[in-house]
Amino acid sequence: MKIAGWKRTSLVDFPGVVSCVLFTKGCNFRCPWCHNKGLLDSTGEEDTAPMAAFRLPASRKGKVGGVVITGGEPTVQTDLEEFLETLRPTGLSIKLDTNGSNPRCLERILGRGLVDYVALDLKAPWDRYDEACGVVVDTEAIRDSIRLLQESAVAHHLRTTDWAVFDEREREAILRAAGTSPHRWQVLRSGHRAPQAPPPQTDSIGLKSENAVGRSPGQRQASHSSHRLVEV
Repeated sequence: MKIAGWKRTSLVDFPGVVSCVLFTKGCNFRCPWCHNKGLLDSTGEEDTAPMAAFRLPASRKGKVGGVVITGGEPTVQTDLEEFLETLRPTGLSIKLDTNGSNPRCLERILGRGLVDYVALDLKAPWDRYDEACGVVVDTEAIRDSIRLLQESAVAHHLRTTDWAVFDEREREAILRAAGTSPHRWQVLRSGHRAPQAPPPQTDSIGLKSENAVGRSPGQRQASHSSHRLVEV
C-alpha cells in the first residue's frame, strides 16, 4: 500500500463515527477541481508509511470508532484487500471512499465483508463524466459499482461535488443515476473555483436525493435521510 499521510481524528469523514483517516497515493481520474491533487501521482518508491499507518488505527482504538481509507483512489492499490484484512483485527469500523471505477475490486471487498461503509463519488451526469474526470471513463463500470452497493447489505452513500454549478436538468439526471442510493450534494470550498475542464485524456479506463439503503455501523435498519450539502 502506498500511504501518503493520515489524520488522527476526524468528525466528518465517516457518518456518525469518530474516525482516523488514511490517504492513499495514486488516482486514475484527473478531475480539474480535485482538492487532493497532491495524491494523484503514485510513481516513486513504495512508501515506508504502511507500518505506521497500520499502527495508527490500532493506537486510536478507544479514541475513535472507525478508520477511513481514502485517496487518491484506493482501488488502484493492488494490495488494498490485504490491507483491509490487516485492519479488521483492530475492531474498528472501516469506511472506503472510491470513484467507483473498479467494480470487480469493490465486489470482492463487499463479498468478503472487508468494509462497513462505502462513499462513492458520482461525478456528473453521464454525458459530462469525461469532462468531470479529465479522462475518458467507462461509465458502465461506475453503474456496476452503484448496483453492487445497492444490492449489498453494506451502508453507503453517493456524493456529488457541484463543481460545475449544475443546472436543474443536470441535477435531476444525477439523482436519477443515484437511483435508490442515499446521495449528498457537496460544494467546493469557499474561495475555490472549479477550473475550466481540459479535453479528456484519450486512454479509456475502467474505472444524493437521499433514499435509504444499507445499514450504518451499529444500526439495525437503514435510515432515510434528507438531501445534505457538504463543503469539500
